[in-house]
Amino acid sequence: MAIVLQDQNGVAYLCLQENIRIPGTRQTGIKAVVNKGNSVQVVTIDSQTVERMYLQPVKCGVVEVANLLLHPTGNGVTVSNVAQRELAQCIKEEVEMAKKATAEVAAVVKTEKANKFTKVTAAEPAATHKGKVGEAQTMEDLKGNALYSTKVVTTGLGKEARAGSLWAVAHEQALKPITLGDLITNVTEKVVLKSEKDKETVVRIRLRDGFTRLGYLKAA
Repeated sequence: MAIVLQDQNGVAYLCLQENIRIPGTRQTGIKAVVNKGNSVQVVTIDSQTVERMYLQPVKCGVVEVANLLLHPTGNGVTVSNVAQRELAQCIKEEVEMAKKATAEVAAVVKTEKANKFTKVTAAEPAATHKGKVGEAQTMEDLKGNALYSTKVVTTGLGKEARAGSLWAVAHEQALKPITLGDLITNVTEKVVLKSEKDKETVVRIRLRDGFTRLGYLKAA
């Protein structure tokens, strides 16, 4: 199962395999896909280098990261053929696992209803991707996702941010409880970003991290 790792500089690595044998050595390591600045490549990193880079798992959607790597927005960034194949396969597997999990939950719910047990509402797995494989997710795709349905409120950290900046706008929009999904939509409409990447994707990733890791938002 793929996981997302991040180094001490904030660079994301989509780890495809762990504990693999590094060719020509006695060491083990990981196989991962990473954007090296001018190209997206599949790399192998030995365990010592993994520790030296302080690669740590982060709470981030595998499909979302895979799509960003498969469709880089920087000028002149290319995706190697090997990386394209690995990313497409990774997305396919994640989507299939999400569908299987949804089907299993639905089967349990159906059985419990038939036996007159307590009703259960099945939450859609976070990795479910409703668009075509290879397409970036949008908030429309993520409707019903438990994380983005969570009501959040500002912690006040964005209060001192530069006027008009993402965190300042997020602080203003989250003075009262609002679902994370609606907050992302509101901020996307109001904020102006210099990034060349898809605006909604950038806002979604940063606000999600602001809630799950950075402390700008908290559950209401």
